[in-house]
Amino acid sequence: MGFNENSIGFKEDSIGFKDDSIGIKEDSIGLKDYSIGLKDYSIGIKEDSIEIKEDSIGIKEDSIRFKEDSIGFKFTI
Repeated sequence: MGFNENSIGFKEDSIGFKDDSIGIKEDSIGLKDYSIGLKDYSIGIKEDSIEIKEDSIGIKEDSIRFKEDSIGFKFTI
C-alpha cells in the first residue's frame, strides 16, 4: 500500500510538468504559423536556389525578431 501512495505522488508531479509544456506549445503555435510562410516562399525559390540561399540566411536573422513579437506579426500577415 505504501508503494501505491508514492506512485500517486509521482503522477501529481507529472501533471505539473504537463502544465509547463502547454505554455511552450502556445508559443510554438505562433512560430509554426510563421514558418509555413517561409516554407511556401522557399518553394518558389528552388529555381534560383543558389542566389536565394544567401538571402534566406538574412531571413533567419529576422525570424529571431519575429519570435520576440510573433503576436504582432500574426496580425500583419
